[in-house]
Amino acid sequence: MGVKVVQLSPKILTFFQEEIIRYPSAETGGILMGCKKSDELIIVTHVSFPGPKAIYKRRSITFDIDYCQHFVDKVYYESGGAITYIGDWHCHQSKKIKPSKTDFFTLKRESLNPESTECPIMLIVGVEKNFSRIIDFKDIYGFYYDRLSDCLREILVINELGKKTQDFFVIHK
Repeated sequence: MGVKVVQLSPKILTFFQEEIIRYPSAETGGILMGCKKSDELIIVTHVSFPGPKAIYKRRSITFDIDYCQHFVDKVYYESGGAITYIGDWHCHQSKKIKPSKTDFFTLKRESLNPESTECPIMLIVGVEKNFSRIIDFKDIYGFYYDRLSDCLREILVINELGKKTQDFFVIHK
């Protein structure tokens, strides 16, 4: 069984918003690091952007692997191993926020990789531009790969107060 709840701080949410605003016409994303508080709860403590050599496209993002690995190594060693890699995040610029086939295969591959974390997660930040080109932050969806049923399972994403992200994701720029 996988994780059921992921907790994000206001600092993490602000980071997502600022990174998405920097690239309003493309997907962006990065690495998630944190700690497992129980079999069902992960707390995200650190996030990255995709790196200086990342490739941004309207419907995809290719991370700068060297930058991302350096980020993971640095946070891990500075925390004495307490903070570990837990997955990645990216945005979808669409009215329907669901994992793409690429998302499915990426998370499946990461989950089956023996060198990866036990149960990596993927967060997808839903954004939409309206007619005035204002970015509307919809919600954050979390997923893990379920090996037994060969599908992605949704994870509840909450803030420090236990509220679902949809209830407090209200910045418009």
